[in-house]
Amino acid sequence: MPENSGIFILYLTFSRYMRFTYLLLLAVVFVLFVFQTKAQVNYQELNQYITKAKIDFGAAGLAVGVVKDGDVIFQNGYGYEDAEEGGNKITTYSNFAIASVSKSFTAMAISNLANEGKLNLNDKVIKHLPYFKLNDPVITNLLTVEDLLCHRSGLSTFDGDLLWYGSNYTPKEILLRIANRPLEQEFRASYGYQNIMFIAAAQIIEVVTGKTWAEYIHNTFLKPLGMIETFTSPKDFKPNTRVAYPHINSKKIPSLNYDNAWGAVGLNTTITDMTIWMRFLLNGGYFQDNRYMEDVAVAETFLPRNYLKLGGLDKLLNVNFKAYGLGWFMMDYQGKKVIHHGGGLPGYITQIAMVPEEKLGVIIMSNDGTMLPYAVLYKILDEFLIGKGKKEDWAAKFLEFEKKKKEAAENYQTKLNEKFEKKAANTLSIISFAGTYEDEMYGKADIYLEKKKLVLKLLPSNLVFTSELIPWYKNGFKIKFKDPFLPEGLVNFDIEGDKIKGFTIDLPNPDFHFHKLYFKKS
Repeated sequence: MPENSGIFILYLTFSRYMRFTYLLLLAVVFVLFVFQTKAQVNYQELNQYITKAKIDFGAAGLAVGVVKDGDVIFQNGYGYEDAEEGGNKITTYSNFAIASVSKSFTAMAISNLANEGKLNLNDKVIKHLPYFKLNDPVITNLLTVEDLLCHRSGLSTFDGDLLWYGSNYTPKEILLRIANRPLEQEFRASYGYQNIMFIAAAQIIEVVTGKTWAEYIHNTFLKPLGMIETFTSPKDFKPNTRVAYPHINSKKIPSLNYDNAWGAVGLNTTITDMTIWMRFLLNGGYFQDNRYMEDVAVAETFLPRNYLKLGGLDKLLNVNFKAYGLGWFMMDYQGKKVIHHGGGLPGYITQIAMVPEEKLGVIIMSNDGTMLPYAVLYKILDEFLIGKGKKEDWAAKFLEFEKKKKEAAENYQTKLNEKFEKKAANTLSIISFAGTYEDEMYGKADIYLEKKKLVLKLLPSNLVFTSELIPWYKNGFKIKFKDPFLPEGLVNFDIEGDKIKGFTIDLPNPDFHFHKLYFKKS
């Protein structure tokens, strides 16, 4: 050893000390940086922003939850569970129907079963559901489980939704009837958002596991994760369940049961429980020191399968790509990959988004039909992804969209009234229109006299689709179904000479395709 070895050893010791001190300093700086980054979000200001936006939109109520780095860092409720009666305010334990956000549970269940080797995403649907058919026999034989979950069946967006909405059809009856709906899009080369195909996925889960979709979701996710206030049916609500009732324009509307559409919709839950679901997903199937799913099974659902065209809103958001995986949309936003989905039913709107790179999750649930949840979602994303940079006032933007949407609906109704303000007498007697009619896909309808007035009743969904037929113009009648979600419409009779062949329904709305139905008279 050289003469100066002592000095050399002292130097090494000092160097190690300095390196440790340097690393410790770096760690402290990093922690401070993270703290400062989180501190950029002023939660008091965020709370005030949401409160004002809720008032501006005139919404009944909403609940908001934010997850960051495995923790729930913000959650709050706004407005009322029943806006007409007041009373209970929305809390983080108020229960909302989350509609199509239920699809993420269905897709995760299928991915889990595939990871366990109990099915394959490439399995043909008819392997598990031999009775299943689409309008094209070739596509029927090619359709896979994966196709069901990424909206590339060839069916158009929302095709067949009238089969389950408010109807008495069972899931199997729904799947048998969809075979009568012609395919309007190219199989696997186009995108058509589909609820019926997710109902089929739920039936596959039942066949493979011997448990209903509800039982499997409860046993695999809800119970193990402690999501004790999440229900697969409103029939399962407990006596003390806090229900956020559905509203339209702050007016309470009747609640419907959607148990026949399990897989596509069906879940009722709270902000508290949904923050658990986001933490579980963002952590790759791991929650509170326990692994409930393999991370590869979770990641499988986040892989793009079906790339989508960009629309006007995407351009406003500066989105460059948009796709659908398995039960999830994905896009880029503020330079980050965002996994997201929406859910809508009459009186309910839900928005959920996760930014895996930031370990960030946001959930907004509203018991009204406004665009408020979209505004709140992008406000919160900007708070975390932009920081102190210039931010858009999304509440103002979406409020503008909301007003334009209402104006368009009002203009349509005005033009409808103007078009037929000069009423012409029917060519046939009122009693001639009575009888039984049937659409090949949807089913039967009855028209009958009640207290000298004609009444139309679509039999599978008579609780929502019943209306007086008000003479409006030559062989045409005005209708307003019981469902408060739908506007007024027209029934147009197809008449040759003195013979009624059938009728069509002109009721424009983005959700249900009445115009594709033709009710032929028996």
